[in-house]
Amino acid sequence: KSVGHFPVHFASDEDGVFKVDAKKMEPVEKRVDNHLQGGGWLCFFPEGQVNKSPENILPFRFGGMKKALEYDARIVQLVFRGNEQVWPRKCQVGGFPGRVRYSMRPIAPDGARAFVQMARAEGAKEEVDIPDHAVLAKRAQQLMQEQYEALAEDKQGALSKLHGKLQKDRKKD
Repeated sequence: KSVGHFPVHFASDEDGVFKVDAKKMEPVEKRVDNHLQGGGWLCFFPEGQVNKSPENILPFRFGGMKKALEYDARIVQLVFRGNEQVWPRKCQVGGFPGRVRYSMRPIAPDGARAFVQMARAEGAKEEVDIPDHAVLAKRAQQLMQEQYEALAEDKQGALSKLHGKLQKDRKKD
């Protein structure tokens, strides 16, 4: 089920400041929760902004990660490479000729909680004392960076290899 757009009410208009206005967000959060409880799904843009340097995926914001854990969401990442060529950052309207590659990949087909549990089982020392939503954000960002880089290397079939590895990992379970 999809519903369109849920607004995000920020407390500031300052570029790069993502603190939300909690009071204005209360009714939105209720609508989001009702939507998810009814079997709906959401699309998040976890960087929180248009990336000024798309070669490096920005650290993910935590709001969507917390919601994914709360509802034990299955997570699929959709990555595009080349958008900045067809719609440069400072242009009001895009549509320039260019090539945009994309890749869609499930990273948590068994749910966000299982993903974090597997990440913690790997035992990264720097993740021991951080909350689950931070582990999810960090690991998902790393996987998205790999996915983005694989799109650049696709001439050598790196993306196909990456997808093949994920399929083998899923069959093992």
